[in-house]
Amino acid sequence: KLNWLSAYDEAFRQLDAEFDLSQSDLSALIRMVKSNNGKLSANKRKQYYYLPESVIARIEEVVRESFPEATGGSVDAADADSP
Repeated sequence: KLNWLSAYDEAFRQLDAEFDLSQSDLSALIRMVKSNNGKLSANKRKQYYYLPESVIARIEEVVRESFPEATGGSVDAADADSP
């Protein structure tokens, strides 16, 4: 869990500095992108229709960088420490 929180905090700080989004939207977007293997689903993109594609792409990029396992599937805290 500590690794997840550190990665989340890193992504949140970076994106909060780059974009003027509400904290609740930014938090939700990070969690949705993380849970969907580093991509925001088409359905969720419709929910955030007011965000330019470039902003969504940057959020996806930062989440993938902050959570390297995001593109490789879900990793729980116990697996994160395994070699």
